[in-house]
Amino acid sequence: MRCWPTGTSASARSPRCGGCCSLTESSHETPARVEPDVYTDDYYLTNCHGYEDFVVSGGRKVGPRFVKALSLAGDLRGKRVLDVGSGRGELVIQSAMRGADAWGIDYAQAAVDIAERALATIDEQLRERTHVRQMDVKALQFEDGFFDVVFMMDVVEHLYPHELALAFDELRRTIRPGGLLVMHTSPNKLFEATVYPQYSRRINQAALALSRLLRFSDGLINPTMLPVDREFPHDTFERE
Repeated sequence: MRCWPTGTSASARSPRCGGCCSLTESSHETPARVEPDVYTDDYYLTNCHGYEDFVVSGGRKVGPRFVKALSLAGDLRGKRVLDVGSGRGELVIQSAMRGADAWGIDYAQAAVDIAERALATIDEQLRERTHVRQMDVKALQFEDGFFDVVFMMDVVEHLYPHELALAFDELRRTIRPGGLLVMHTSPNKLFEATVYPQYSRRINQAALALSRLLRFSDGLINPTMLPVDREFPHDTFERE
């Protein structure tokens, strides 16, 4: 988890992901973006981190990752908060519950639709301080210095390097001087190099053994959940 005050060049410190952000800075080819319709209801409600809590609570209960992000953000009363890649809308709801005027943006219309359904179930006074829109973080439709706090949870690993540089430039523009960016990204290169190969090998060996035991044909293993190569689970999902 990273918590940065604004004021220095975001492009200069843009992190690089070892998963889908696999091209180097020297590459002369512009990679294709991940299309927004890849992210479906199924992804958000059965695969994306935190879906278990959301299905039960509709965003009123969140896991440790979001709890930590909210604690880093501090007192949100009266502040303008943006959640980039807001998904199902949990941080929008949680920020409003803490007194903020909360905006959520997501690249995928499926996420916006799910979030709007969740917002329709909360208290009307809270709902008046929540807003969700389909929007690209690389082209934010907000005034300069509009936000006090921005969350960017598990978005970095879904962007190519050139996209990430543009995204951070936009965040620098729209966060007020002295504002706060709270960011989380996973997996990272350390995870990829050490934990992930062992994790995927053990899990897939067990799944393959089970498939042989039960004499199931190919197709038993969902590569989104049980990857069979070195791609990360979300990378496999995006490329199916």
